[in-house]
Amino acid sequence: MNPSQPFLVQSARWLAFASSVFILVGIAPSQILLGLALAALLLSGEKLRLPPIKLPLGLFLLGTLIAVAFSSNPMAGLPQVRKIYVFCQLLVAFSMLRDMKLIRWLFLTWAGVGSISAILSFVQFAHKVQQAHAVGSDVYSYYVGERITGFMSHWYTFSAEEMFVLIMLASFLFFAPGAGRRAWVWLPLALLSAAGMLLAEMRGVWIATAVAGVYLTWFWRRWVVVLVPVIIAAGFLFSPDVIRQRFTSIVHPGRHSAALARGVVHSFAQHLPALCRRARHSRPARVSVVDGQNHLGFLARASHSAAWPRQPPVLAAWRHRGGDRYVS
Repeated sequence: MNPSQPFLVQSARWLAFASSVFILVGIAPSQILLGLALAALLLSGEKLRLPPIKLPLGLFLLGTLIAVAFSSNPMAGLPQVRKIYVFCQLLVAFSMLRDMKLIRWLFLTWAGVGSISAILSFVQFAHKVQQAHAVGSDVYSYYVGERITGFMSHWYTFSAEEMFVLIMLASFLFFAPGAGRRAWVWLPLALLSAAGMLLAEMRGVWIATAVAGVYLTWFWRRWVVVLVPVIIAAGFLFSPDVIRQRFTSIVHPGRHSAALARGVVHSFAQHLPALCRRARHSRPARVSVVDGQNHLGFLARASHSAAWPRQPPVLAAWRHRGGDRYVS
């Protein structure tokens, strides 16, 4: 980081940093900051850079536009077209976040914000347990249909973000030069994020995190991999009953799927009056059903994230010609 750089360059850099951090707080603030970072980057005259995925990324975006253009209802695809804007994060981050010291601070800020979100989720979990007892319901059946969300609006998003925070922090602790000197600070943050992810009860996230953890551990200390079954067994035995039931549902999903259905029906019944009021004052909209248990998607994301640290330093994706700098 060079303090003598022009104001627009520094503004673009810190706005890109802020946008990357605020995604853990909310989508809206992150995308507002992304827009400001993009504007500052374009006005600064700095060279625009993308990671070496231009061809597949271009084909993906082109295919999206072609599919929308030739669909029977192109207007229904406009939300997906608008979301192409989010890919500007690649451009902004890869162009501006090139200093390894700044990238290091990004990782650690993610850890801090992720742990705060996890603490908020603990309060939400306690509140939901109290609600279940108040209505005389089984905690698991009541909770599984409407879980903790941290700063986010849905447990799916919260779980995925905590997974990435945990994977990135583990990568940093395993492979970054000098990371062990502050392990006493970062390990508690990792435990907080792990606990939040566990309480969110997204089984796909659990599986993906385990796969990524084994991958990272294999390239750090291979002998530690043999302890993974012990850690999983200890986590199962010492977890609250509501977590153990969710673990069990991975291999025996029948009864728990019924519990999930009851939880969803209960949640829907709670929100039905508001939905009816909104429907009376809005035009008809196309409804899409999203599979909330996209295990393969989480596995793919986690595998991609875990693959970065194979080449030191931690963020191998930021290694480019003449730009490698190891900062401890």
